[in-house]
Amino acid sequence: MSTKNKHIPCLITIFGATGDLSHRKLFPSIFHLYQQDNLDEHIAIIGIGRRDITNDDFRNQVKSSIQKHVKDTNKIDAFMEHVFYHRHDVSNEESYQELLDFSNELDSQFELKGNRLFYLAMAPQFFGVISDYLKSSGLTDTKGFKTPCYRKPFVVI
Repeated sequence: MSTKNKHIPCLITIFGATGDLSHRKLFPSIFHLYQQDNLDEHIAIIGIGRRDITNDDFRNQVKSSIQKHVKDTNKIDAFMEHVFYHRHDVSNEESYQELLDFSNELDSQFELKGNRLFYLAMAPQFFGVISDYLKSSGLTDTKGFKTPCYRKPFVVI
């Protein structure tokens, strides 16, 4: 008897999305899951970064990274329709309100049911401030699951 994976809608928010870790590892890995039908069609990915770039510029960068690191890029154009960019200052509380509004918009558009995964692909010194603002801004006040993921390695000094 064959059982199919239960696909769960989700908004994936990647802090540090313009960095090396995201382009070498995260986006190719997420794309591979999408390509293999291991992700729901009800998925959206927000790339968070400081750079002043357009959504199209960001999508082109992500697409180029995937093409560089993945042999079979079948479904890449469909995947890119789920990828968005949001310019954000992690230490500015007002940026989180803008992110909340954008997240809610995508949640409605893609029927994500309030499910949110936050991936912090940044230096550990930003983990605390980001986590605090995620909570105080209301980004974690949803009916769905809220899951933080922190990049490795952890270094304690």
